Amino acid sequence: MTVLTSNSIDSSSNLVEHPLSTNLHYSSTLVNIPTIKNNENRDQNNQESNQRMTQYSNLPLASSIFSYIIRALLIPITDQSGHSVSSNLTGLISLFVVGSIFGFILPTDPSLPDRISNAWKLTSNAVGYTYALCWSVSFYPQILTNYRRKSTSGLSTDFSVLNVLGFACYAAYTVSFFCDIGGVKDEYKERHGANAIVSVTGNDVAFAVHAFIISSFQVWQIYSYRIKTFGGSDGKSTKKNRSVTSMSTTEHLSMAALVFVVGSILLCTIYGLYIQSASRNKEGSLLWPLDFIYALSSVKLAVSIVKYIPQAYLNFRRKSTLGWNIWNIILDFTGGILSLLQLVGDCAAIGNFSGITGNWVKFGLGFISIFFDIIFLLQHYVLYPHNGQIQNAEEEPFV
Repeated sequence: MTVLTSNSIDSSSNLVEHPLSTNLHYSSTLVNIPTIKNNENRDQNNQESNQRMTQYSNLPLASSIFSYIIRALLIPITDQSGHSVSSNLTGLISLFVVGSIFGFILPTDPSLPDRISNAWKLTSNAVGYTYALCWSVSFYPQILTNYRRKSTSGLSTDFSVLNVLGFACYAAYTVSFFCDIGGVKDEYKERHGANAIVSVTGNDVAFAVHAFIISSFQVWQIYSYRIKTFGGSDGKSTKKNRSVTSMSTTEHLSMAALVFVVGSILLCTIYGLYIQSASRNKEGSLLWPLDFIYALSSVKLAVSIVKYIPQAYLNFRRKSTLGWNIWNIILDFTGGILSLLQLVGDCAAIGNFSGITGNWVKFGLGFISIFFDIIFLLQHYVLYPHNGQIQNAEEEPFV
């Protein structure tokens, strides 16, 4: 009796082939021919790609450094929480480096006397462009936060509208001094002495004009997004839109802010017309003199005193800083410190502190912004630390 083992069965099965198996094998071979060709093409493409990678890998350090610099510069814009100490320091250091490069490359302040050393002129220039850069970049994190969330809930309308008024006055103030409109520099020296310096620099003008434009865009965002939250793209209200609207509709422009804005514009207009009519007897000039420029600076200072209050109160009422990007405050605080350092340093180098007494707006703005920035930092990191983080469900990455 013959016993069949599994090995013998396997070997016998290999010897006897079903007639259909030959046809199947033949057809599968025909079917696999294009697949083999595709695999060969893919292998060839992979080899070419590897050759290109080998060619570009000769500069790995330069490319990695460049990508790191780009990521560092984008931290103030891409970071929403501000809770990483290393990320915060990296973002600030990158702005310091860029501002210093601008300060060393661009011309120094021509109003500084020749007796001041070039080292201090370059240092002052670097500090000036760094704080102007910090203040200018501080607007963009909030704008991108609004864009990601498609909402401006958490951002005070009073704060944003007052910002436009304040920066409009500050832009007129800085441009008038820097361009010497109406001979304001001569009037300034008549009042504060022939050796008095005008402490308005080119970076002040750049910041003021840029701030007015970008703050105006932020106000447009507020009313654009809040109108859209009342309904979807087809104008119909949805559950998600209603949840956003319930928060944002309580943040319209208050009557107090409206009265402040309209009253400031009317007073400046009346005072400007009075100064213009009075100056006609002065060499036939129709330009507004120094007093009106000081009036505009006073409006800016008043705006800076009151504009932060609605935002601080809104954060307190909501027990959250959600929707209020903390990088606004980090950069504003840094810019305020550097602004004061440049102003005091220039006056000390000259030996004349009329730059502070004659430009008390710049001096006061620095202290006011620092005071309120400390309040906002306490709200975000101490009082409402967990409620201040942007939820992933509410945003989509921009970059």
